[in-house]
Amino acid sequence: MAQGFVWGIYVADDDSAWALRVNATYFSHTERGWDDATGTGLDPLPRQWVPRKVIGLDQNGHPQTAVSPRTDTLLWTGQSSSFSILGNDGSTILCSVIGRLAENTRARP
Repeated sequence: MAQGFVWGIYVADDDSAWALRVNATYFSHTERGWDDATGTGLDPLPRQWVPRKVIGLDQNGHPQTAVSPRTDTLLWTGQSSSFSILGNDGSTILCSVIGRLAENTRARP
């Protein structure tokens, strides 16, 4: 089950660093590549920005996403071809990577 949230470091494509709330369970997944933002004094990722994400399909064919906090993570570089998510019942669901979505830092109207 989810253990709450922690602050992770998100590094944007322009190399600026931001704090982003991350599910504590996902934070510990090595393939996701999160670093702890506690005590760094980083500002939160601006609300209108959309972080880069890896897209995957779960065992039922439903699309799922995982944020990639840097461009050198195992998921983003393709060194890991899967990631896991938590099901509503607390179970672990494996997702196979099928694509990537670039970050969007443009302000929305």
